[in-house]
Amino acid sequence: MENEKWIVKKSDAYIRYTIPEKEWFSTIEYKVLSSQKETNLLQCSKVTCNGQLQLIYNVQQLQIISGVLPGLSTETYYLLLAQIIEIYRKVKNNGFLKGNHLDLTIDRMYIRLEPIRISMIYLPVQTKEDKKELVDGEIFNFIRSTTTYYNDEMDEGIQELVRDLDSNTLSLEELLIRLTNGYYESISVEYRNREIERQKKLLNQATMPNKMKLALKNTIKEFSIPITKREFVIGKKESVVDGVIAGHPTVSRVHCKIVCTEDTYAIVDLGSANGTLVNGITCSPNVPMKIQKGDQITISDLVFYFMEDK
Repeated sequence: MENEKWIVKKSDAYIRYTIPEKEWFSTIEYKVLSSQKETNLLQCSKVTCNGQLQLIYNVQQLQIISGVLPGLSTETYYLLLAQIIEIYRKVKNNGFLKGNHLDLTIDRMYIRLEPIRISMIYLPVQTKEDKKELVDGEIFNFIRSTTTYYNDEMDEGIQELVRDLDSNTLSLEELLIRLTNGYYESISVEYRNREIERQKKLLNQATMPNKMKLALKNTIKEFSIPITKREFVIGKKESVVDGVIAGHPTVSRVHCKIVCTEDTYAIVDLGSANGTLVNGITCSPNVPMKIQKGDQITISDLVFYFMEDK
């Protein structure tokens, strides 16, 4: 509920509303609010200061929601929005309270983390200009305003939520269902997984510091494996590896991988049946072992040299 004539003062511990006209105060709503101990509505105290009526809300140990929004995961953000809708619905259905008396100013809404719990301010007042019961559209508008905190993230779950809010085709109940059943979060997760894979691909396709290869020792026919990616998997199953050693029964389907970080290389045995060695030293499974030009790499019983690919 907003009124430009009101004076609102905030501190870390309290938020204070000065009511311009004493007759605006609603004793019934104040009593109802005071009787609800375990709710998401902040308790308030009524005082008189310099002849003016004031409502004081204790916000100690709470954080302003606008300050934490940018750091919330999308999953937590969607649950937060669902809580706000639930609070509004309970107030609307109370019979003694009115939805339009909730303060929907984002820097006057509070949150407690772990577990997430929203605390909203309800103003027990009645004015001559008091509007009719808050229409659901104002809640939609408030939720839409919170999405701006995620504008820098092209998260497809957030974008879908924005499209739903802008379309005016969903009811508040339908929006609540989507927020609570994981509809938007599933889109966000799918987006993040695709983004992770994209970043991995970009990393693997990045320019290698030096062109390196594994060259097979003492072979009549020259055979070598060029290392073309920063994470290069070697084995005999062509569909899942980058470097194929075909027709050799003792080489595992996914045998080992060579990893390049900045200008250094390491080899990692991937739990192969017959092992991977560097200069005769056996690699522990899934533990990187640093390698450099000229090292002898044994994959099963095949001996390679790690060398520049000129």
